[in-house]
Amino acid sequence: MEQTETKSVGRFELKRLLAYEGRVPVYLAVDPTHARNVALKLVNLNGADAGARKEFERSVHLMEGLRHTNLCPVLEVGQIGELDYLAMAYIKGHSLSEIAKRKAVLQPNQVALLVGKMALAMHHMHRAGLRNGFLSLESVVIDTSGEPVIVDLGLARSFPASGELDSNAPYQ
Repeated sequence: MEQTETKSVGRFELKRLLAYEGRVPVYLAVDPTHARNVALKLVNLNGADAGARKEFERSVHLMEGLRHTNLCPVLEVGQIGELDYLAMAYIKGHSLSEIAKRKAVLQPNQVALLVGKMALAMHHMHRAGLRNGFLSLESVVIDTSGEPVIVDLGLARSFPASGELDSNAPYQ
């Protein structure tokens, strides 16, 4: 029987790459401390100037306080070595991009309802002081109950890539 190597970042066990948000990788990971799956975003601010670090910390602080049905919640923020991370709720479902690739047909009233819910979620973000200038089909997941959830809150596009996980990466 072939054994697969499990990678980890700190206490998080990485299962698979979910996506890239901008240049920032997002992994499905297990958080054994809380016995839950998370979407783990890894940001490498090593070499970033003080302004970028300050903007990252400001944005993350605002994200931690966001609570809206159609926004993916930030569960935890921290640092592991040189990497900053955001552990967000893992939303089971399919992105609008995946749905579009399957050529699924949504009725006009369904589209209007989805767009309305996403607009309210974006409004909630803007009122909190966050700006997401890049909402895409990949950044919205329709969860298992049919609700749209914005999973990319726009932070990752402003910061350097942490690099894809490989055997040379500085993970523990």
